[in-house]
Amino acid sequence: MTNRSAIIHFRQLVLFGLLLLLPPVWSAAQASLIAQTQSFDLFYDLTVTRSTVGTTSVSAQISRALAFDKFDSSLGTLTGITLVLDSTAQDSGPFSLVTGGVQTTASFQVTTNTQELKITLPGFTLTFNHTASPLSVSLSSANDFSFPINFSRTVDLPSLGFSSPAFVGTGTFDVALTYSEDFTFSLTEGGSASLGLHSSWHSDAAGITLTYLYTPAAVSIPESGTIALVLIALAAGLMVRNAVRHQSKWNLASAE
Repeated sequence: MTNRSAIIHFRQLVLFGLLLLLPPVWSAAQASLIAQTQSFDLFYDLTVTRSTVGTTSVSAQISRALAFDKFDSSLGTLTGITLVLDSTAQDSGPFSLVTGGVQTTASFQVTTNTQELKITLPGFTLTFNHTASPLSVSLSSANDFSFPINFSRTVDLPSLGFSSPAFVGTGTFDVALTYSEDFTFSLTEGGSASLGLHSSWHSDAAGITLTYLYTPAAVSIPESGTIALVLIALAAGLMVRNAVRHQSKWNLASAE
């Protein structure tokens, strides 16, 4: 390699090294998602009877907890949590109307005043209900009844406490579910009425899905500045070596 070629190679390596020193503008980490889903079924059964005209009010409540995995901090930095609820609230059951031992067409009405589901996470409580529009069904013979209401909601949890041990670390945390209902049933004609109620708030296709949004941890690679300095040093070494060889050849030629 001639001295001129060595100079050209040296300049090329130096230029490449300087380019590596420039801050990258395209290397931002992409956001990633982790989702976990659990199903649930909160329900109660009871029998209600009336033997006179009038109205009876009933309240009931049932709770359970679901365990969700915490976010693994080794994956990166947690930046958001989204909860998706896919569920149905439903009242159903058989009823019968009897006057003097004979089934009649007397009016019997069930009104759901409140069906409510509370979802409690560490630091958050979400409430879903349909108290603003009570459901009513008028029953006129021995039969089964059912009135379901679908609840599908997506909620982005407020960005407070994401880095707390409640959501980040190893192990699990509890998501508490509480289903409560207030309803009335009325007998408006003489006789007696019996209602076997099955009330539930349960999963549909998905149930409850928690999604973690996070920025992945940076991969440990040599810094561009370090690489650049190494290349420049190699280029300089190559330049010196070629210069020494060229000088040696010139000395030998002069001696001859």
